[in-house]
Amino acid sequence: MTQPTIDPTDLYFVTAGLDPSMSPQALNARLSGQLMTLDAMVRQGQSVNPAHRSRVLLARDILGFLGPKQQYDAARLAGRRPTDEELVAMTQAPIRQSMRAAKSSWASPSMLAGYAIFGVIILVAVVFGVASCGSDDDSSPAATPGTASTAASASETAPASPLEQLENGAPFEVVRTIDLKALAPDVDSGFWDDRELIHGPNDTVELWWSTSSHSMDDLALTLAIDADGTAKVVQSKRGTSVYALTERRTEVEGAGSTGVRVSRTQGSPESLHAIALNDGRIFGYDFNEVKGARGLLYEIKVAS
Repeated sequence: MTQPTIDPTDLYFVTAGLDPSMSPQALNARLSGQLMTLDAMVRQGQSVNPAHRSRVLLARDILGFLGPKQQYDAARLAGRRPTDEELVAMTQAPIRQSMRAAKSSWASPSMLAGYAIFGVIILVAVVFGVASCGSDDDSSPAATPGTASTAASASETAPASPLEQLENGAPFEVVRTIDLKALAPDVDSGFWDDRELIHGPNDTVELWWSTSSHSMDDLALTLAIDADGTAKVVQSKRGTSVYALTERRTEVEGAGSTGVRVSRTQGSPESLHAIALNDGRIFGYDFNEVKGARGLLYEIKVAS
């Protein structure tokens, strides 16, 4: 029996148990688990190849999210091997796509049928209640035809939030720039290969930088930012690990607290990872960290 050819450059072979038929959520969970295992080995003093860990991380950031996975699978089916530059570009696809994929399962035929039955039950209950009230007091005002459908139409046509507009392609402009290096000089040290921006509790901004270095000398900042742009470090952690970042991502994913990718064709920075606070302000960080951009947090808005 002929054994299948294993391509060591194929991300599906970076660890055992991966298959293109698996969902991004399943792949994300498996690869995040592998990262936790590798980090645990390092903490126990065992030897872990940094290049292998970086490859697992790259696989998680591509196969574990819908948009990047679709791009990678398309190239794979076409028999084309993406370059390292193309793989990095794939990781820049909108981060919430995998979350949307999970939500899209709500629209499966079985779920739609359930919604329809539930809707009929509610409608009958409402009609019966209105009829009962009318029989008790004929002077009660008649229900206005079309009120329910008008309300539904209004909710369906509600304008997109500023962050949703930016996520859908609207260009942004910078309101102000906050230099984090003045608050936390450690931001400008280390080689970061995984980063995250999170909407934290009490309307704070969390920034995480992680490295595959065996020193596990990573950094996590929690910032409170006043209306005038004055930033204060609420909490600073140095020496955390990707294990902690993976746990934090999992903790906030369901709450939609992780950010989205926004971009523009003119101006610098060209693209940011952005989150919206409860007060409506939007903050973004350039995780590409191009020259001169490391440690700069931007308050942005939809360009006028």
